[in-house]
Amino acid sequence: MDRMKYISQAYVGRCFLVILLLLGTVSCDDYYPDAQVPVASAEGVPVELSFGFADEEDGYTLAGRSNTRSGKETQDGAFCTELTPVMHTRGGEVAPDLQPDALYKLYMLQYNKDTGALLSSGSNYVAEAAIGQKLTFTLAPSEDCRLVVIACGKDNPSLSNYNTLSALNAQTVANSVFEGISTTGATQTEMNKMPYVLYLEHVKVKDNKLQSIDDTHDARLLLKRLATKLTVNWKLLYGETFGSDYVLKEVKLCQVPSSFRILPAQEKTEEWGTTYPSSVSEFVDPLRLTGTELTTANGTKTIWIPANVRGTSPKATSPYYRIKENAPTAASYVELVVDNSVKKERLYYRAYLGGDASTDFNLYENTDYNWTLNITSANYRGDGCIQLLDQTPVVSTNLVETSNCLMIRPGTNISFNPYKHEACTNGWNTYLTDGTTLTVDKTIASVKVLWQTKDTGASGDLVMGYVIDDDHHENLVNVSDISDKDNALIHVKVPVTNGGNAVIEAKNSAGATVWSWHIWVSDYVPAVMDVSKIIDDNTRKEAITAAQNATQGGMVQVYGGISWGSSGAFYKKVIMDRNLGATKAGMQDNLVDRVRTFGLLYQGGRKEPFFSTADGTTNEVETLYDGYGQIAKIGKIAKSYVPYQTLIENPINYYYPGGGGILNSDNSSAWNNNRKNDL
Repeated sequence: MDRMKYISQAYVGRCFLVILLLLGTVSCDDYYPDAQVPVASAEGVPVELSFGFADEEDGYTLAGRSNTRSGKETQDGAFCTELTPVMHTRGGEVAPDLQPDALYKLYMLQYNKDTGALLSSGSNYVAEAAIGQKLTFTLAPSEDCRLVVIACGKDNPSLSNYNTLSALNAQTVANSVFEGISTTGATQTEMNKMPYVLYLEHVKVKDNKLQSIDDTHDARLLLKRLATKLTVNWKLLYGETFGSDYVLKEVKLCQVPSSFRILPAQEKTEEWGTTYPSSVSEFVDPLRLTGTELTTANGTKTIWIPANVRGTSPKATSPYYRIKENAPTAASYVELVVDNSVKKERLYYRAYLGGDASTDFNLYENTDYNWTLNITSANYRGDGCIQLLDQTPVVSTNLVETSNCLMIRPGTNISFNPYKHEACTNGWNTYLTDGTTLTVDKTIASVKVLWQTKDTGASGDLVMGYVIDDDHHENLVNVSDISDKDNALIHVKVPVTNGGNAVIEAKNSAGATVWSWHIWVSDYVPAVMDVSKIIDDNTRKEAITAAQNATQGGMVQVYGGISWGSSGAFYKKVIMDRNLGATKAGMQDNLVDRVRTFGLLYQGGRKEPFFSTADGTTNEVETLYDGYGQIAKIGKIAKSYVPYQTLIENPINYYYPGGGGILNSDNSSAWNNNRKNDL
């Protein structure tokens, strides 16, 4: 995740425009630098402890069930998904996974229960210790404190900043550590690198001993494997209703936390219970198998992933209801993509992961999950786990006025004339046409989805949806009469989502970009005042009320001040209740919806937004996705001078001033045109 310089953040709302210049291009630390050992304190007392490793759990039996599915409802029909027992075999016998042969880079960290400040004193770090070995640590006497024990793993970097519990929460283990450990048949050398953690939220340090606060808190010192092991088995069962003309195109593992956090912060939700990591963390699709990686219709894949504990959903009363509408925010899932070129069908079979109960969407650390997915037919009708990709070119009669930003409601479509622009001279986009002629280099030949967001930050569904392939985006964006400036139309289709943002791009016959438009997907429909009825202040108030009543999904407002007075520029205007690109307004009671109020980020000189935020900060750039749902590749280029035309022709490039230059110096109206900063 990169942090980028010189992005200005424009929030359009509440009668102000804030441009925030961001500084600093660094990467998030995903490794441990050298160890930092706390300074000894005279207040500490020696406590003798020994440690071991907890056996990994089987997700199938995690709730204490025996290895039998007797009496359990199973799913049949077109798509059957089932969590099955994990079999660890060694020499033909059932055996647990290999564990480290010692405790490597062991930390004993004690924190204040309320403030999260580090309490432990002395050298509470051991480079290597035998399992079960008696070790003496210096701890502060406490009636109730938090204890974190971490074994970083052999040859892995040590912890960096852990002086507070929040600082420890920010610590991650590099993904490369887990990529170097085999998921099946790992050697002892490999497994010695596996990090293990124990977090005790309530413990007592008294009489040189570690004690439980009461019977509800367990102070056993068995460290748990940081990683979750996930195995996915898939099979296409060809038969009478599912012929061999259906081909498995892709296997995707989606919405998995991007980082292995040592201690992910918990989030208490009203709907799902206690979850972690945060729903506004970064989520990625760590597995996308295509082409030669799918040599047959049957396969299996095992992967280490970070824990993703999303809670339970009472609505998922059976496997049939374990679907998107009932799944908690950011729950992990596997999606099997099946193509039929004859029928021009593409089917998405989605299986949400978690525990054995249909309501359980939790993937815990130190736990193995073995999911089996069987596709038996293409009968997607009435099955919420299967979605058909509509490959029909979109055609819309819902004609709207043309602007740089086009608002569209989820589940609807629009069309607009790309050569028009309601705010420009005589209603024409003067960059593309003078209203009389179209030149070859400015005539649009094709359109595509350049980038789009997901509807829940770094998780959720694509706000525009999936395209057919690289050369065919017409199921989402299409053209008609495109060489006729008066009758040309671009047609846009948006599926039912929670809203978000996208940019569509138009190219000429030579493949050069000639223009692009921001698509703001939201159920917010603001209404303007009927200025023809405004004669005095009383009729103005009536017009304001009428506009507010006509607005859907939110509010429109007016404010005090000279600009809103009878001689002011805004006297007959209302303003939206949210920032440009935001899908929520006002105070929200959960993190995801709070982030939805922030809107979009802009770079100086651009006519449409460039970045979005998934967690409410400006530290992210990997929040934009292409038509396939892959991370959109953003070019980062230093230039001393960037003409306005260059920005138009390269809407996915990020330019920053190099050599003290000026962005867009040929366009005096461009934002930030006088910024002179170096990277």
